[in-house]
Amino acid sequence: MAKDEVLTGTVSDPKDYRIPGALLGVGVLIYLAWGFLTGGSAGLVAMVIYLPVRLIVQVILGVIACFITARFMGTSFGYLKSALVKLAAIFVFPSAATFFIPWVGGIIAILLYWKLLEWLFELEALETIMLAIVIWFVNIGAFFLVAFLGLVM
Repeated sequence: MAKDEVLTGTVSDPKDYRIPGALLGVGVLIYLAWGFLTGGSAGLVAMVIYLPVRLIVQVILGVIACFITARFMGTSFGYLKSALVKLAAIFVFPSAATFFIPWVGGIIAILLYWKLLEWLFELEALETIMLAIVIWFVNIGAFFLVAFLGLVM
């Protein structure tokens, strides 16, 4: 986020809100389309119920994990508001884009996390790799946590 955004309230860099917002929207649409294609209207309804729970758990756990990891590495994500939008997009889009790809989907997701972190936050290589791995583990953990909560409820 540019300094003038803080002073004037305008957004000057598309990487702060517009691009992450579009990635977030595309990710949600992929999940919904997958639900519809695999289960028809019942699959879509199930995805509408499941998706908000998974995304909330995934993004909250992920943002916390990323901020803790960044703190240990001595790096920063910039302004909180734009960092939250970017991190939410980084969590949702790659996992949605690789959700239905067997075997190699996880590898592709890690590469997407890495490139999006590198591009949206302009981090150094080691920081980007560490955060991509953290995000991948958090996404797996969030999936199993939501699955467990679904079984318990």
